[in-house]
Amino acid sequence: MTKEKARQKRYANRNAKEILFRVGDPVYMKNHTKKKKFEPHWRPYYRVIEQTSPLTFRLKNQLTGELVSSHAEHLRLAKADWPNLNVAKQTKTLRKTRLTVVPEQTEDEIASE
Repeated sequence: MTKEKARQKRYANRNAKEILFRVGDPVYMKNHTKKKKFEPHWRPYYRVIEQTSPLTFRLKNQLTGELVSSHAEHLRLAKADWPNLNVAKQTKTLRKTRLTVVPEQTEDEIASE
């Protein structure tokens, strides 16, 4: 019986991953309250604030400031570091343009011609 139990443990742990989150990590939190078919499965813009137990973490939504407690199974590490979203919204960035007016020539450039 112990031999069979060890074999089952080996198969169960074959695809297991150790869950490691640190304070300050950007994470996705699982969306358990989906009401529509096309809502995303994972909610972005959460950061780990503290670790309350070995597998429970306290999260803060960067957009709303909402504090949530979640189990590690319901979190995914985000690969990209999100910018600080608490800063006031920035204006739309201008697209790159070329100079339409030729800059004035200096006296040195005129003399060299």
